Amino acid sequence: DAENLHHNLKLVFKDVEYVHSLKEDRDKVIDDFKKGKFLFLVTTSVLERGITIKNIQVIVVNASHKIYTSETLIQISGRVGRKVDASDGDVIFLAKKSTVPINDCIKKIEEANDYGEL
Repeated sequence: DAENLHHNLKLVFKDVEYVHSLKEDRDKVIDDFKKGKFLFLVTTSVLERGITIKNIQVIVVNASHKIYTSETLIQISGRVGRKVDASDGDVIFLAKKSTVPINDCIKKIEEANDYGEL
């Protein structure tokens, strides 16, 4: 979960925070992250929609889990490159195995990117 991953990352990195739906100061943590007060933000899918942060990179841990549909992975991936002056970035799926939703997500994003370049 987000708290466990946060705890483990804190062993290596000092600039790490976490949020999830039950964290009381969630809005402050998100605002501080947007302001650059720390480098990494560990989160559940609570930030899947409605957030835009310049120069963000995304890593989806356990992306092969059955909770991740291709639509969910696309939505999460859509957090990257949303600013005109920061329109690229990386999305990394950490998974035990390749899944249909992961492959479908990658295919749809590649197609959308190719279409946008025409």
